[in-house]
Amino acid sequence: MRFRIDGQDFDLDAARVRERLRGRSPESLNRHWVEVDGRRWPPKQVLEAALRVDRTRFTSQTALRQLRRLEFSTSAGTWASGGAAPPPPAAPEPPPTQAAAPSRRRSQAAPEAGMPEATAQGLLVSHLVTRGWTIHRVADTGTRERGIDVLAGRADRTLAVEVKGYPGRAYADPRRADEPKATAPATQARHWYAQAVLKAMLTREEHPDYDLAIALPDRATYRRLHENTRASLEALAITVYLIADSGAVDLL
Repeated sequence: MRFRIDGQDFDLDAARVRERLRGRSPESLNRHWVEVDGRRWPPKQVLEAALRVDRTRFTSQTALRQLRRLEFSTSAGTWASGGAAPPPPAAPEPPPTQAAAPSRRRSQAAPEAGMPEATAQGLLVSHLVTRGWTIHRVADTGTRERGIDVLAGRADRTLAVEVKGYPGRAYADPRRADEPKATAPATQARHWYAQAVLKAMLTREEHPDYDLAIALPDRATYRRLHENTRASLEALAITVYLIADSGAVDLL
């Protein structure tokens, strides 16, 4: 099987994947996995070992897509003919006991910290620069400048990123600091997520050759939304960057 990653062409087959994994142990699983000879592995670990390239050059979705083409079973998408059958659905969890219920309610009530869009954008730009991207454009969040939020280039690739923050519980305008927000932060975040995906889709229509991504603060609300739309985003080839307060970036 022949494919291209980060401007470089590769040839790969299932036998080579198995050969390159021989003597290795699977790393800890996060959300995705690929099954090779009865063992589940992180997709990026498998493709990195098989190709002998740094895993920062491709996304989890890219690894899953190429490994599915080799008829390995994965945690996302359909199981190719000849691959192992998907695992049976997990049994439903028992309802929480009365003793556990108060703790669960407290966890649900805990607010997620806000992150301004400008902060998320700055952390993303720093991350891209350290990965060898040249930044061509950064939108002015203060004036709500229209257009692509972050435009970057590397080799023969152009990356367009739509950036969103995470709403805080209070207004940023000090004149309205004492006013309660009419919309709950999690609800507002859902609107922002939808806007980011729509903007990426519109960018695809205007620039079909661009790599597309959305960048969001690493918050539980955004992670749930991504998990619920993961297959659709993969089909649209839209990557997701999750940005931690520390500046660490998780490429989904």
